[in-house]
Amino acid sequence: MKWVVGLIALGLLGACAETNQTAAPAPVPVAERPVDPECKTVTVFSSTKITKPNRKIKPEWQAFSGVWGKAGWNDTWCHDLYVMKIEDTGKVILMDTHGPGGRHDGSAFQRTGTLTPDNRLVFKADGVDREYVIRDGKLYGVQRIAKDVELRIAMQRKS
Repeated sequence: MKWVVGLIALGLLGACAETNQTAAPAPVPVAERPVDPECKTVTVFSSTKITKPNRKIKPEWQAFSGVWGKAGWNDTWCHDLYVMKIEDTGKVILMDTHGPGGRHDGSAFQRTGTLTPDNRLVFKADGVDREYVIRDGKLYGVQRIAKDVELRIAMQRKS
């Protein structure tokens, strides 16, 4: 008889627990993000001071100094590049920024690159090789994502 009373008590507790629980809210739908024709990236809050290159550095390397942007990888994923400091050795300190796109949030990363003897800026970003050259006042870049997959960009000077 005690076990019957115990079962009834457990049943009542279960019923009370069910009536006191609230249903989980429905997930909020994800809004589609429209493409921004002005191709904005992120606002960088840390120092992005551009240090004027030493006059001893060859002019082809000095030309990389400054902020480049107003373009997107394959004309879609917005990208700005802050070439902040160029050393005599060819070492470059830069800020690499991207706007949101695909499955990526906007991002900004300080990176270190190298200027090569043939006047290319090269660095790795998240394991991906990047290469930039200046031609006709534009900064042309390429990302080699995989053996047969490349993203390209033609950036304008912003400052």
